[in-house]
Amino acid sequence: MPLNEALSFLEKEVESEALRSIIGRISQKVKAGRSLSGALKDYPNIFDLKFTSLVGAGELGGFLSEALHRLASFIETEEDLRGRIRQTLIYPTFLLLVGFITIILLVTLLLPIFRINLLVK
Repeated sequence: MPLNEALSFLEKEVESEALRSIIGRISQKVKAGRSLSGALKDYPNIFDLKFTSLVGAGELGGFLSEALHRLASFIETEEDLRGRIRQTLIYPTFLLLVGFITIILLVTLLLPIFRINLLVK
């Protein structure tokens, strides 16, 4: 599938209006003769250096399709790892929170009771 057709298809399929607009602008730049990596570099908040560099290498080497597949695989692996890290950190964070709340309750509720008992004796 030619790159222009792929970008047009992607533009139609994306649900996010903001991303659809960006893909449309990238598509226009590519149709005007700019390289895909050059068009992507205009959006550094969305497409980081590693992304644009791999696309650029794929364009120069003539293996853009393979580069995009590798990039997609890398992004999926990265997202999976982020999800696992987040999931792994939930339990220790919960334990810290419960411990902190327990200490606050002990200091604010039980400590005054012990002080009162010491004063009464």
